[in-house]
Amino acid sequence: PMKFPPCLIPLAMAGLAMAPAAAQDLFAVRARYLHTGTGETLEHAVMLVADGKIVTIGEDLPIERGIPVLELDEDQVLIPGLVNAYSRIGMSGGGYSDSRPYIKASDELNPSSSAYKSALEHGVVTLGQVPAGTGIPGRAVAVRTAGGPMGASAAADSVYLKVQMRSNSSSKRNISDGFKKADQWLEKEAKNRKKYDDAKEKADKEKDKDKKKAALAKLGEYKPTAKDPKVEAFLEMRKGELKMLVSLDRAGTYLHLLDALGEEDV
Repeated sequence: PMKFPPCLIPLAMAGLAMAPAAAQDLFAVRARYLHTGTGETLEHAVMLVADGKIVTIGEDLPIERGIPVLELDEDQVLIPGLVNAYSRIGMSGGGYSDSRPYIKASDELNPSSSAYKSALEHGVVTLGQVPAGTGIPGRAVAVRTAGGPMGASAAADSVYLKVQMRSNSSSKRNISDGFKKADQWLEKEAKNRKKYDDAKEKADKEKDKDKKKAALAKLGEYKPTAKDPKVEAFLEMRKGELKMLVSLDRAGTYLHLLDALGEEDV
């Protein structure tokens, strides 16, 4: 088994980092202590792993004959894999200080970076990688530090929008203006759609088949109003499709955040 300072073996890594061979579909791990992550600590713990997933854990569980067993040292402890939800390890790009919610941290990823290997060795199995910058610098990506033969891998993109909120007008404007621009786009889109629907209704009522066919061909398929890339994130947040993770510099800044959000339910 791999030893990590401070002698912690992440549970979620068992099927990846600790298996004696990639071909092992079923094996057991036996440890002096196992922390479940719910506040419970098991002694003389046994963990059974099948196809890279934990199927059962318990104290002094019997292990069937023929199942490979990994015996951990007395000073090694099994724990759930750790999650760092707000990180830039392994990333070096610069950022901006305004609102660019369309930028994705996934575009910066370097899966072979040694930083991910180091994170894995210290028990961190999942990272929330964020774009550099202040204000609204963009969208985070969830990364598995043990993603495969090439290193880390993206587990999910756009997992949240990174927002740095400060007690100043520009921070509030980044948020409130984003929703105002979303309203403006919705208004334009509604007018554009109505114009198209009216034209299509008129074409459908044309009695001359040739004229009707020509009118519908000229009209074509409906084309939505072009979106400002800054607007998309705010529309997604309204639909509940995107979350925001807000960092505050002080407790009072939360009131400025509420003021910037107004009646928005995000």
